[in-house]
Amino acid sequence: MSSKKLSIDVIIPVYNALEYAIPCMQSVRNSMEEFKGIASCTIIDDFSDDYASERMKDFSATSPGFSFIRNEKNLGFLKTSNLGISRSSADIVVILNSDTYVPKSFFNTIEKNFRSNPKIGIANPVASSSPNCSLNLLPGYDIDSMDKLLKKEYEKQNSTFPTVVTCEGFCFCISRNVINKIGGFDEIYGRGYCEESDYSMKALSLGFDTVCFTNLYVFHERHASFGKEERDKRYKGNRIIFDRRWVELYKKLFKKHM
Repeated sequence: MSSKKLSIDVIIPVYNALEYAIPCMQSVRNSMEEFKGIASCTIIDDFSDDYASERMKDFSATSPGFSFIRNEKNLGFLKTSNLGISRSSADIVVILNSDTYVPKSFFNTIEKNFRSNPKIGIANPVASSSPNCSLNLLPGYDIDSMDKLLKKEYEKQNSTFPTVVTCEGFCFCISRNVINKIGGFDEIYGRGYCEESDYSMKALSLGFDTVCFTNLYVFHERHASFGKEERDKRYKGNRIIFDRRWVELYKKLFKKHM
């Protein structure tokens, strides 16, 4: 493991929904205070209403290491994430949904995990709600105690991180090596769905590892960004694009890791 600490920039695209966004930002700030390396957090307001925008701006102004950007029009999650990626120079960039809450260990664990293996290109944590890496919050546990439980089990089993064929966008941790080769998300996917899967496949095809950090726990509210009808329409159209590009490699990788 290299002794040089890696810098981390967390990018949080936000569109209104302050009841989720402010606690999310507070949890990131708490974790940053525990981190002894170089850390930053970029809040990108995707043209929220004036009240929400001012609240986020004020929070960022009073939080060390935070910066605030306001889009002049609503761009959607994908383009807003790309804006954050393009402005960051950190060794690790984390695209974090505004309906997540992270433990105090968040920055320290991500930095240590990426530094332990330079082949790791993209990673997700375990989450309370996730199709691939889900674990419900146990009765009597909070986010930090769940996180400590996962770390204890990981160390006890002397584990390695399992491969995730396509990482998820709720907490999408990307190494600088991947960003330098791929750049941002492909905007052919419009306002979202399948863009993180496409990005994962690109990283895998270049020889990077895409993994689940099983020693890190994040709470994910997973509130719906779109109505079911619109969501299904977006997913169906974007899945056609994804399958045309990646179906053969996807089948090969899925069979390999079954």
